Amino acid sequence: MDYYEALDLELRKHISYLEGQLSQGSMKSFDDYKFVCGQIQGLMVARRTNEDLANRAKERDDGFI
Repeated sequence: MDYYEALDLELRKHISYLEGQLSQGSMKSFDDYKFVCGQIQGLMVARRTNEDLANRAKERDDGFI
């Protein structure tokens, strides 16, 4: 497992945890709900960025950007 895969795994764990919180109805207010949705959105952006960087590193064959 390389760095990009390890980071993706951790990001997916965080997203899954937050999605679980939403699905269990544990948000006490609409503001809490919006906050968690924003966290999920940010983590998904981080995953896409990480994936893009990993693809560019693989294209260069040296593993670094």
